[in-house]
Amino acid sequence: MTDFYPTHITHAQEPPAVVYVGRVHEVEFKIEPEDLGMGVQDVVNILVDGIRLQELVREVEMPLAQAEGNPELAGDYAGLLADLGILWPSRHFLGEPVMAVDGRTYLLGCVCGWPDCGPLAAQIEVDPTTVLWSGWRGRWDLPNLGTFIFDRENYQDSLQRLARS
Repeated sequence: MTDFYPTHITHAQEPPAVVYVGRVHEVEFKIEPEDLGMGVQDVVNILVDGIRLQELVREVEMPLAQAEGNPELAGDYAGLLADLGILWPSRHFLGEPVMAVDGRTYLLGCVCGWPDCGPLAAQIEVDPTTVLWSGWRGRWDLPNLGTFIFDRENYQDSLQRLARS
């Protein structure tokens, strides 16, 4: 048996930029007062194309909740408590989560205020130009919620504005 030693090393070219097919969404992170099980607290709510994330999730979860006889659970989430270390310069919403489950970042929490009680979470992938949310999990797996694509610059600007509000 002979050992193989390369006589020269070739370097692979940089991979081409990833091109995502689909609609690029607008995102807005907002601090709002919300009445939780522990009283009124400042929470981070997320709007996608001007619609609260809870509303978008409600549409997808409703058939699942109705099948279980609990339609009131569909979209029944609250914003994450603003004082949990998720505000800029935290990279929580940029793929380095403060709170996560199974590799998914918490985006919303339970209406009781306790983030680990029934969170809505998604996988967040970040590259130089885009941020993607996919792999949704709330009370149910939510593949029908799809993939949300955001322009990285606009996304990060919204996070930075949140810190100044």
